Amino acid sequence: MNDTSKQEHGDFLARWAHTVSLRAPWIVLAAVVLSGLTLSYTVKHLRINTNTGAMFSPDLQFRQDFDRYQSLFPQFKE
Repeated sequence: MNDTSKQEHGDFLARWAHTVSLRAPWIVLAAVVLSGLTLSYTVKHLRINTNTGAMFSPDLQFRQDFDRYQSLFPQFKE
């Protein structure tokens, strides 16, 4: 990087910092609103299923074999 390029980057960052400092309350408000929206989306759409039986499709052959085994020997289910 040459000196002119460094100066331009420095000038841009100085203008950016000045602009942000003038609008700090709005930026904080926007960050809080976006955080709330992100939290709302996360709560509604992301789930953790700890049921190991639901991890694999029931159409898989070994699942069908296991289900058949459990129906033939119900005393061994637990």
